[in-house]
Formats: sequence, structure tokens, C-alpha cells
Amino acid sequence: MEQPQTPQRADPLKPTANGPTPTPPISPSAGAPPDGEVTPPPAPPLTPMGWLSQNGVYILAFAAIIGIIYHYLGVDGLVKCAIVAAGLCCVVFIHELGHFLAAKWCDVHVLTFSLGFGPAIPGCSFRRGETLYKIAILPLGG
Repeated sequence: MEQPQTPQRADPLKPTANGPTPTPPISPSAGAPPDGEVTPPPAPPLTPMGWLSQNGVYILAFAAIIGIIYHYLGVDGLVKCAIVAAGLCCVVFIHELGHFLAAKWCDVHVLTFSLGFGPAIPGCSFRRGETLYKIAILPLGG
């Protein structure tokens, strides 16, 4: 039983019998946009209310966890949990810094170096070169 053949597409880089070799397509990142196209301007930075509306779920979850710890363990338990969290953040930072330095040593482009998960805390991010450095809301990884 024969399989139906699918039509072959012409390869844009392969020479044709009708004329000269066509030029390969140019990617948009290779230079200026094609005629008639306008690149959109970069998005303006978020206002404080815009940031709050985007990250409200994280803040509510964090507040709920703090409230539960306070309810069951009191102020003393909350302080102890904060000390443990700070120690865990130090361990995570050293671990992630090892990954970052190894990547840079091997000439790998690192787009983001983050201490934690989720969006950055306002005022706790900056860009140096190609890398965005940030401290995120949930400090359990990077």
C-alpha cells in the first residue's frame, strides 16, 4: 500500500534552476525593521498600584504564612522562623552564586540572577551588562 506523498516546499537557500541563488531571509534582530513596520516603544515602568495588582497574590500568601506562624507560635516563634529563613537565604545565595560563577567561567550568557522565586521586590533589582540581578518575593531558591 502506497503512502500519499506530501508536496515538497522549495528551500529558500537552495539554488533554483530558473535564476540566481535567492538571499536568505533576514531575521528582525539582524538590523532595522523591514519597511512599513514600527517597533513598539518599551513598556513604561509599573506604578506602585500596578505592581501591587500584579503581585497581590504573592503578598497575600506571604502575609497568610506569617499570620499562621504568629497564631500558632507567637512572637518568639516568628523571630525564630525569621532567623531560620535568613540562614536558608544565605545558603541558597551561596549555592546559586556557584552556578552563576561557573556559568560565567564557561562563557554562558546569564540573563537573570535571582535570589528567590517570583517577581522582584520593588527597588531590589538592577541590570549590569546582560544580567538582571534581583531579590524576589519568595526567597526559597533562585
